[in-house]
Amino acid sequence: MFLDVLVCINHIDQLCACSPSKQCLWYRYTLDEMTNMLDALRERLDLCQNWKLLVNRLISTDHHTLIDFNDLEKHTTSGVLCLRDDIRIKIDEKLAEAIECRQTAKNILKRITCK
Repeated sequence: MFLDVLVCINHIDQLCACSPSKQCLWYRYTLDEMTNMLDALRERLDLCQNWKLLVNRLISTDHHTLIDFNDLEKHTTSGVLCLRDDIRIKIDEKLAEAIECRQTAKNILKRITCK
């Protein structure tokens, strides 16, 4: 009897009482598909690790650590990290505030150097 049901290998015994030699194991994904998924997971892991380093630099009490706004914008706007809306909104607000402060500082420096 063939059942068109997908189960994990741990629950195969719940499908039927056939001996393992009579059972047929069907793979959901091909090896090529698994390789592509693994590559995508590695890429996402790299992005998450870079994001973690960036966040740690942001919340660091070491004020000598500089943050590249372009890196921050790239990570927040890429959508790859699927940040929760509340976190994304707070980051966007803080980023906008920091960019505004940076522009104000540039304007002040411009006035000082023009005198």
